[in-house]
Amino acid sequence: MLDLRQLRYFVAVAEFENVTRAAEALNVTQSPLSRQMQDLEDRLGLRLFDRIKRRVRLTGDGRRFLVEAKALLEASARCEQAAAALASGQTGPVRVGYVEGAVQTGLIGALLADLQADAPRLRVELRSLKSDAQIRMLRDGGLDLAFTHSAPASGDEELAVRKLVEEPFVIALAESWFPPEHAPSIEDLGRTPFIAPPAETKARWRRDLLEACRSAGFEPDVRIEAEELATVLELVRSRAGAAVVQESASRNGVRGIRFYPLPPAFSLRLQVFAVHRRRMDRTAEPLARWLERADVR
Repeated sequence: MLDLRQLRYFVAVAEFENVTRAAEALNVTQSPLSRQMQDLEDRLGLRLFDRIKRRVRLTGDGRRFLVEAKALLEASARCEQAAAALASGQTGPVRVGYVEGAVQTGLIGALLADLQADAPRLRVELRSLKSDAQIRMLRDGGLDLAFTHSAPASGDEELAVRKLVEEPFVIALAESWFPPEHAPSIEDLGRTPFIAPPAETKARWRRDLLEACRSAGFEPDVRIEAEELATVLELVRSRAGAAVVQESASRNGVRGIRFYPLPPAFSLRLQVFAVHRRRMDRTAEPLARWLERADVR
């Protein structure tokens, strides 16, 4: 078994390239430190250092071993941190993935508020990811819970799915685009420049959006491509064009923007699903309890 203290000594000598300076930093004397490095080389059967007068330089084997030694020391530190967290009553971390739409609907805020009340010492790691990437990470064990726009196929034996959000979309336009008493007609929408998701990164969503607009009776004149909701709303405010956004974006009001309902024939709805492994880890039990209480929005 490797001695972690020896590894820490080795890393210090490797980084200082000087035994005396490394000994000072480690608060040990030089001779025992030199012996420890010799013992490590003997144990490994490798020459880790070239000794040149008062300096030491890593050999090729030494450089490769340094990478592994640092990784092992970092893993050891994580183990100590986990033990300290358990001793203090802290649990986790739990890892939650989400799409941007889940934030706007209030799901993420509701989850964090509930977890704070239910398990105040639970550590939560949030990761903004596309739906497909979240599903892959769930299967690989990289996430405990995913908020996605799409759900895995029904009958999936590994993953459980629950729809938590279904809401309509609305049209966002600058306040000065039309008079306050004027709601845009189908003809108005057909003559209005639009901001739409990029075809390169949001191909499926863009296709579904444009098809829904056509089914509602107008063809969007797409002039600008933008993906993030905050960016889209700022472009709308600056009169760059109209945009189709989720209804929850309008709930608290946005300065300089009016939101209008889409024609009834616009059938597209924003959906957010909670997806998780059927057998959740013990540390993720607070997430399971939240899912049992969560209401469809």
